[in-house]
Amino acid sequence: MVLQYNSANRTSPNTLVAPITHTTSTLPIVVPIVEKKDSSGKLILDGNVLLGNITCVSKARLSDYITDLSADEMKAVDKAISLSLGINHHYQTLQNMYADKLQYIEKLKNNRTLLQTDLDSKQQQLDKFQELLDTYHFSDIQILADFLVKSQKEM
Repeated sequence: MVLQYNSANRTSPNTLVAPITHTTSTLPIVVPIVEKKDSSGKLILDGNVLLGNITCVSKARLSDYITDLSADEMKAVDKAISLSLGINHHYQTLQNMYADKLQYIEKLKNNRTLLQTDLDSKQQQLDKFQELLDTYHFSDIQILADFLVKSQKEM
């Protein structure tokens, strides 16, 4: 499998590759490839990409182009390359930051829901006060409060 990016492949006589074999492994640096078939249904590629064996070879040693890998397979290859080269800590840090952000967003959503519930409750109370004001023809809440205090003193 050719790993090197296209512009480097155009100018360099060599390229970076990883072998594709039928050796099975559960190591995270071995990426299985879904069987690839041509238009007639003939199998053209299958196996596992061994990202622990990245090497530089002369392009003269390469055969013809066969096929592309799927986006999911390429993501798995990228991750396996980072593990193989020991740069996975960067991706893990980014993944942790992303998880933290998702957790923070969830916390904000929960807080927003609680605040909205409280706001709705306060709005209901305010509506009830407004209903009292309208029913008894008071112009504002302070006049209603004064009236209630005065009424309690008279009892």
